[in-house]
Amino acid sequence: MDLIFPNELFLDLFEYLSHIDLYRCFYGLNSRINSIVREHLTCISLFPSDLADNETSYCIQQMILKFCEQIIYLRLGSVSIPVEIFTNLQTLKLQYPYVRQLNQIHSTTFPYLKTLCVIGFNKRSVTQEYEQLYCRIFYGEFDSLLQLELPYIRSYLDHQISSKCLLEYLKIGRSSQRNVCLLIQNLVHLKTLSVGLDRDNKWTSRMDYNNPTLTRLDLKVFHNSMTFDEIEDLLTHVLNLTYFTFTSEYLQYSQFRSKLKDLLSKRLISGSIKFIFNVPQISEIQ
Repeated sequence: MDLIFPNELFLDLFEYLSHIDLYRCFYGLNSRINSIVREHLTCISLFPSDLADNETSYCIQQMILKFCEQIIYLRLGSVSIPVEIFTNLQTLKLQYPYVRQLNQIHSTTFPYLKTLCVIGFNKRSVTQEYEQLYCRIFYGEFDSLLQLELPYIRSYLDHQISSKCLLEYLKIGRSSQRNVCLLIQNLVHLKTLSVGLDRDNKWTSRMDYNNPTLTRLDLKVFHNSMTFDEIEDLLTHVLNLTYFTFTSEYLQYSQFRSKLKDLLSKRLISGSIKFIFNVPQISEIQ
């Protein structure tokens, strides 16, 4: 049968099978099928439900050991397997990661990593290991990393952001205004920033330098954490912004509408910007 059908047909068929079923049913039949299976198993997603019984867990362990060096996309949902064995990863997504997994994320282990996403934490996760990870990233340890998603940044990033950091896309669930300003000023390759803002009462978040690379900015404001004057100061230092979204339930609509028109009339922002304000009644603004 394997001599009659082309490789493309097998690859199409394999799209309908889970990784473990594909490995169980086809791997080991002959050298040609093995080669096609190996070509298909480059992207792996594993969740606790995939480890429902001992037999399945054993098969997954065997599959991972055989194919770990060729896997370029890995998504783990609270699955306690070492990530350091996947040395050719380009994308790593960890949902509720373990401390050991966070400690294993280094540039020497993942020299080709382009995308890293961390979602949520187990109770067993330790904040210190997580903070050490994002400090390594912002200090420019990863030469290939371009996209980063994090649940939060609580510690201040003063003197921890290097121009060697090549991030172009950054999404943070929650952080302070202070950190946001530091990131915008120091990440010289950043094109897209999405962040939820917490109030920082200990620091006046004024920008000192312009950012010429950022083209999209998505802000979600919590607990009345940003005034319009601070928004204005931020936007005037982002020179080439073309897309701006703002989500808040705390700004007073009438005052915000008037100030927004004034800001636009002063042409404090170069170029053409698309504004999307998710504030009650704000859709009336043209």
